Amino acid sequence: MASVLAPSVLELLEWVDGADRTYAETMEWWTSNCPRHPAWDDAAGEGLVRVVGGRVRLTELGIRRLDDVRRTL
Repeated sequence: MASVLAPSVLELLEWVDGADRTYAETMEWWTSNCPRHPAWDDAAGEGLVRVVGGRVRLTELGIRRLDDVRRTL
């Protein structure tokens, strides 16, 4: 069973899925020095997002996890 996505990670996945995002744009909006808000670190560490050619993309796992959440809403 997959772990529950933190609200901030879910918000990041939805944000990435909503438009073409550059890595620089993503880092500007989603990095944090606060240990309570590590959305990017958590999503990347769990293999939910990746950077391809300077663009941030959901991985297949990230797409599945986001779809799973959307199905339960």
